[in-house]
Amino acid sequence: MRKDGFRERVSKGEVRDWGALAERAKVYLIAGAWQSAHDLLWPYLIPHLMSRCGLVHIIECLCLQMAACSKLGHSEHLAKVREALDRSLSGDGALSAEASVLVAHCLAQKDMDNGRSVAARERIERVPKETVMQASSWARARRALLLGRIDFAVGDLDAAERHSLDASYLAAAANSEGLQGDALSGLAIVAQFKGALVEASALYAKAATHYWQAGNLAGHATVLLNRASVLGQMGLLSEAVRLFSESLDAATSLNRQATALRARLGLGWVSARRGDLKAARAWLLPAWRDARRLRVPREEGLALEYLSEMHLLAGAPEKARVALRLGKRLAERLAPEGDLALELRIREAMLSLADDRPRKAISQAREAIEHAKRVGMPWEHAQACRVLGIAYLRISRKPEAVTTFRTAQRLLEGMDEQLERRIVQAWLKALERPRRPRSRRTGEARGHGGALEARGHGGALRSTDPEGVHSDSMSSDRFLSDEFLIGLGDADVRKQRGTALSTLRFWLNHPLLGPRPWLQRKRKRDARSSSGAASRCAALAQSEGGVSPEAPVESEAASGVAAPCPPPSRSRSDVHPIWAELGLVTRSPAVLRTLDDAATYAPGMIPVLILGETGTGKDLLAQGIHALSGRAGCLVPVNCAAARKDLFVAELFGARRGAYTGAIEHRRGLIEEAEGGTLFFDEIADLEPEAQGFILRFLDTGEVRPLGETKSRCVEVRTVAATCRDLARHVKAGMFRADLYGRLAGLVLQIPPLRERREDIELLTALLWQREEGSLAGHQEIFNVQVHEKLKQRFWAGNVRELKHVVSRAVLFSRNRGPRAARAGLLQDEERHGVPDAGPACPRAVSVDRKPLKPRGRLKTDWDPDLLRDALETAGGYIPEAARLLGLSRSHAYRLYGDLKSRGQHRITEAGE
Repeated sequence: MRKDGFRERVSKGEVRDWGALAERAKVYLIAGAWQSAHDLLWPYLIPHLMSRCGLVHIIECLCLQMAACSKLGHSEHLAKVREALDRSLSGDGALSAEASVLVAHCLAQKDMDNGRSVAARERIERVPKETVMQASSWARARRALLLGRIDFAVGDLDAAERHSLDASYLAAAANSEGLQGDALSGLAIVAQFKGALVEASALYAKAATHYWQAGNLAGHATVLLNRASVLGQMGLLSEAVRLFSESLDAATSLNRQATALRARLGLGWVSARRGDLKAARAWLLPAWRDARRLRVPREEGLALEYLSEMHLLAGAPEKARVALRLGKRLAERLAPEGDLALELRIREAMLSLADDRPRKAISQAREAIEHAKRVGMPWEHAQACRVLGIAYLRISRKPEAVTTFRTAQRLLEGMDEQLERRIVQAWLKALERPRRPRSRRTGEARGHGGALEARGHGGALRSTDPEGVHSDSMSSDRFLSDEFLIGLGDADVRKQRGTALSTLRFWLNHPLLGPRPWLQRKRKRDARSSSGAASRCAALAQSEGGVSPEAPVESEAASGVAAPCPPPSRSRSDVHPIWAELGLVTRSPAVLRTLDDAATYAPGMIPVLILGETGTGKDLLAQGIHALSGRAGCLVPVNCAAARKDLFVAELFGARRGAYTGAIEHRRGLIEEAEGGTLFFDEIADLEPEAQGFILRFLDTGEVRPLGETKSRCVEVRTVAATCRDLARHVKAGMFRADLYGRLAGLVLQIPPLRERREDIELLTALLWQREEGSLAGHQEIFNVQVHEKLKQRFWAGNVRELKHVVSRAVLFSRNRGPRAARAGLLQDEERHGVPDAGPACPRAVSVDRKPLKPRGRLKTDWDPDLLRDALETAGGYIPEAARLLGLSRSHAYRLYGDLKSRGQHRITEAGE
């Protein structure tokens, strides 16, 4: 009877001392026994959950029940208790200090779940400090933990660290192992974001111990997962795999699907970093599908990020592009300035490198670096610097690459990182040139009958080995070895045998991101250039009665007469190897003279004006001039064709905050960015007359004054300009300032169109085919003598750019249908488009230097539709280029082609449509 009466009182909620019940429940919560606390409180609270009148004395028990339900994941119970708490707070009556702190915590937690961090902080801080100090250590520890979460969400890492430390002290005072684990986990997360990876790993390990002692297996699995992620960032991949596997096993046994999913993602990420791309794919693809099924966007975004990196490392840029596009959509929806968006930006820069678009990669890597600086993520900052350094090397900007790699090295050394730091050190080693010790005897022939090399313009001749590498310097094999690039000694190699060393070799040998392939290509180019120059000089010396390669060479001191090497005549092999690297390969004497003049005057400060039709390679010539100048600054392009008159001054000179509407921060101008380097004005003829005056003023004085600034400063920069127009004719017509032309044309370089140097077509097709990663056998089968003859008969209005499109189409056609079909299709295409000359046989070809065409026809726009179609076809489907050929503005051309499209007379196909 007594037992039945007790059950009846419990079912009716008859409790004489709710405070005592709360204290009993709190004992379970402090010990981490969440289910026991839930089972203790729930029977007493059931009658009050649907009550319309609020009972102030049960509020503390409601808060404790919410804490238990939150840990257990009982969403339905949590919603009912939260509604009951809201009704209870609407009643009259004073709350105790413990209840005030717990209520503020529960309501602030609700705000945090809805993304209102500021409102959550205000609700917690609304409780007076005197009241907070009267609450128990356990309640105050929970309050400090939530404040730390709020601080971390708003980006205040120092405040988050301070509140997590307070929570740790209070949890120790309350003797709560679970809360101590929470506090140490918060401290570890802050340390990880600050880049203190060693400290973060130690804090995670201590938190795992507290969770294990408290019996919180779910928290233990989560902390193992976080620590594995830190070890992966440190480059300790074997330990990371072990902890990820332990976390996966624990989460699977506890049926924690989200934790198990993140552990699988971590195993895929580590597999990709170890170079095991097959295992990475096996982990990541199912994890991505499960993330979509479970509707967890954060994990889905991580899966797409890791998949994009795996595809890039596997040499599948198209698949990586799809993964990045899907990942960016998720990142923009979740947090445009979050860590996921930052890491996707770094992968985008890597994709641009894979697509052979180094300038775009430089821009994207710079954006990623600025993003990493804003959010304070040094590990991602170092990764972006590594990608930026590789992109700089693609365009032969070695000083900037060295500076960027050193920045990455400094960041990684501060984090005690192992893998990334070794890779960056290998890049820096590869960029260092081994010293060549001087011979004691100047004229002594070193080597065994190698070719003779000229030193300077009139120095003594010295011997080199057949590969062009000096025999007394470091050998090529030694320079490319793992020990040299990684900086490992024999003892270190023995310690790092196995997985660690194989991982390093994977990254060193990777064709996209590794230093060894880049170094091998560079040394081969240098060897060919050195051996070619030595052979020519020796042949000239022998033909003029000089010293033969077999005869010993007398020193200048012994003979008393200098033995000059006469300068050879200009030929294809005389040009600097930088031009072939950029893609300017030629047999044309006119182009060879242009390249020779560019190399001769590149080290000076004289302004250069580059003339040539569109697609001839004016921007490549500007890049070569900057690379050969040896200037430490950057090459900064200025697109004059797209410059808006109202914003051009701010773009060029910069602006201070508030200088004009929308200027919300200080902004550097393009001239300041190019300080110590080269400023490249592309399409200078399209510049507005007013903007021409601003450039003229700068060229006269070298002074820069940003908008809104009162003081000017001098900027030392070299100017290079380019245009496809006849600039002299523009000056005569009054469309371009004569004084500005005189200042830009210190040296005028002319690149002839492709139709005037048809002997280069064979060289260019071979180079472009190689850059499109086509096979040598396929190139020889497709581009035979007949095809080359057809190509030489074409007018080539788009010049080398048009030829690049032809080669790209042939590569794709060959991969899908075979070389024979590609050759047949190429011959048919040339029969349709091939033209023997630029004369009467090509009436529709539009010259870039001619006057705008006269409109004629029956359209209300008075333009012949056939002429518009031909211009667009010549421009490769690019309407802005067709507008330039027709002498129209872009807006006018878009209206004309839009009218054709609406009438059904033409289908406009633009890039990207």
